[in-house]
Amino acid sequence: MRRFEIEEQGESGRIVRFWHVTQRGRAVQLDWGVAGGRASQLVKELPTEGKARAEVRRLVRQHVAKGYVEVTGDSE
Repeated sequence: MRRFEIEEQGESGRIVRFWHVTQRGRAVQLDWGVAGGRASQLVKELPTEGKARAEVRRLVRQHVAKGYVEVTGDSE
């Protein structure tokens, strides 16, 4: 699992949003939400493992461009 976070200033103070991505075979699991809150989850099944790896790379680039910072390495 790779974990990314971004800090934002909200109405009631600092908010830390998180985003996780995990690939298992052809499946890509995404979890996201606000630290301390309930996470949302989505699992995408792609046609091949290669397409799943490419999707993970695309999503990581997209979130880093938005300002998310990786707080854990790729452990899989």
